[in-house]
Amino acid sequence: MTKKLAGKVALVTGGSRGIGAAIAMRFAADGADVAISYAASPDRAKQVAKQIESEGARAFAVKADQADPKQVIDLVKSVHAHLASWTFWLTTPVPTSLVSLVTPLLISRRSIASSPSM
Repeated sequence: MTKKLAGKVALVTGGSRGIGAAIAMRFAADGADVAISYAASPDRAKQVAKQIESEGARAFAVKADQADPKQVIDLVKSVHAHLASWTFWLTTPVPTSLVSLVTPLLISRRSIASSPSM
């Protein structure tokens, strides 16, 4: 059976616990590779990533505070470095500062990883 998200990559912020972890697991169950970010729960994040990998998907966890624009940019670069790019970006919850920062990043996401100014 072909998984409907095979070959896709999901970035789930807040993916170390609660609904974020459940969503990350669901993306993986449907075939996506998953990057999860966390603010304060490295052990939980690594556990979720390990569980995703045990299901056959690629996964990794990275610490990033979505209220800090530099950390968001570093998060994006990290996803590019580990998983090439992403197809989905799900943030739980969505801080206003992240929305204003991410919109231009999503528009130009192909050039972010090589941008010398970031």
